[in-house]
Amino acid sequence: MIELRIGDQKAHQLVVRFCPEYIEEKLEFLEWKLETRTPGRPIQDPAAWLIWAIEKDYKPPSDFHSRQEIAREEAERDKRREKLRAEDERKRAQHLDELRRKYGTSQRELDLWPEVLKEISLQPTTATFNTCFTGTSLLALETDRAVIGVPNDQAREWLHNRLYKIIKRSLDGFLDSQVELEFVILQRPSMQS
Repeated sequence: MIELRIGDQKAHQLVVRFCPEYIEEKLEFLEWKLETRTPGRPIQDPAAWLIWAIEKDYKPPSDFHSRQEIAREEAERDKRREKLRAEDERKRAQHLDELRRKYGTSQRELDLWPEVLKEISLQPTTATFNTCFTGTSLLALETDRAVIGVPNDQAREWLHNRLYKIIKRSLDGFLDSQVELEFVILQRPSMQS
């Protein structure tokens, strides 16, 4: 109110009579009107307009949203997004468990894959390690085949076309045998983005 050059006495009267949140809402309404240049008569004297808006309880139009309302809406959106993310994560974990049962994933695969990833991450050719290997899982080891779960088609293509030899060399080293790699998508199609 000082910036609007409302006199000290009038500002004091308003602060005593009205709660700070109410005054803040009217200040935001004034800022919005000045910024959007809403139809109607332009505001010639913002200080006088604000005093009247506070004392006469000018109601903003439906397309006006206070900072508090916007913050509340954003918090609700964030809460919904987090709930959806948690549900999606739960579905992914459930689907991964189903695939592990299908492929007979044992503790051996669960223990070996982090070691393979650790070795691969040290190689200079894998600058995109986090992007490529996040969400991957070793599902099955057979005599001549390793089944690796990947999060989506893009990861499958990237790992198969660009990092196949690195993964194979690392797995072969840990297993002391030669295996071919097979990549399967971990997510159900409806979960892919």
